[in-house]
Amino acid sequence: MTRFVSLTVLLLLHLPAGPTWAKHPLEPADTSSPRATLSSFLRLTDEFTPVYHAYRESPSPATQSALRPALKKVTRLLDMSEIPAATYREVESELTILLWEVIARLELPPLAEVPSKFADAGVDVEDSLVDSWRIPHTSITIARVNQGPRAGEYLFSSDTVANVSTYYDQVKDMPVLREMPTKNLVLTLQQITGWMIPVKWVEALPDWAVILVFGQVLWKWFAGVLLYALAIGVVIIVRRNTRRQSQDGTLRAYLYHIATPISMIVLAALVQLLMVEQIGATGAASIINSYFIEI
Repeated sequence: MTRFVSLTVLLLLHLPAGPTWAKHPLEPADTSSPRATLSSFLRLTDEFTPVYHAYRESPSPATQSALRPALKKVTRLLDMSEIPAATYREVESELTILLWEVIARLELPPLAEVPSKFADAGVDVEDSLVDSWRIPHTSITIARVNQGPRAGEYLFSSDTVANVSTYYDQVKDMPVLREMPTKNLVLTLQQITGWMIPVKWVEALPDWAVILVFGQVLWKWFAGVLLYALAIGVVIIVRRNTRRQSQDGTLRAYLYHIATPISMIVLAALVQLLMVEQIGATGAASIINSYFIEI
């Protein structure tokens, strides 16, 4: 635990002093009005950039552990209430990145023109706030949540979240108007890996290895198949070496008897950890892997 805390402190010391998530990690983003939500989105995505570069330049458990909460802050600005709980973890980052890519290509109005909780004179006009606001010339909507634990907050609407992939396809060839961590953040998400597989190694792969197949780059499909083959091989070896042992009712015999199912349980947890945290499975592969592990 001491080592983990030390690594985390070192990471924070190498990040800019400005990011609010580092100063106050438990403080929620301001979602009190459409202007507050849009402003929070722009600020938090900007603050994610140095976190990503710190991880890319120095992969480690500490720099990797900082990525998730930094992106999670942005995800909290999206209304994910219509996303099935079974696939939420697999798609939340992808949906957030897609919205980021879309908004980075749009000409946004000045924040002063976006509905706010307070009038210029400082008078509270919360009661007169609109129920929703759309980014001009788009269907991207920031709407007030009317029920549930987040009632009263303004979030990017569930309809926006449901259609964000379509929006991205329509604007992906447009020029980027805001600074981004990488030239193609969607591809970066699909290629990103855990600290045991440095990002720079992945970036050096040939073009054929990063072809998208069912929402995941090709090399990750190969890595996943290899990982499962190794796990199945271990189970087979354990089975062959324990089924021949004496079944005389002793404690040692019982341990031999349960060695195979125990190895399957342990390996299932290990495969899940490596697929999610190190290989970084995305798209259909991530969902298939999660269902397979549960079964």
